[in-house]
Amino acid sequence: MRNIQVITAAENCPYSVFAATEGEYLVLFPGLGQDIEFIEDAIAREGEAALAAVLEPVWARRLDKAAVEGIHGTVFHGMLERKRFYPTKISAEMVADPDALPPDAPALDVPSQAAPVTGPL
Repeated sequence: MRNIQVITAAENCPYSVFAATEGEYLVLFPGLGQDIEFIEDAIAREGEAALAAVLEPVWARRLDKAAVEGIHGTVFHGMLERKRFYPTKISAEMVADPDALPPDAPALDVPSQAAPVTGPL
């Protein structure tokens, strides 16, 4: 099992951690070394209904954060403004100052509006 932390834009976000099977994890984090995902991107890639079906069992496996031994991936929900810090979606490659990126850096595809997602976030 892989541990996934979900961070939402809610002021009272609980930073919940859920257990996902390897298959569920790979649906959310399909890229090589990827450990960051924005739920809006996952919805665009997988489709809302298909992603909801994958995530339904994950939401039932909420973990006690005090007992968690490591977080393998982070899902942001409603926080597309943070996407510029994670151009590769690999946390170890986070960009602290996106404005300092070289002019020839690839442009980030940032959707203009967050898509709804079902389930407890």
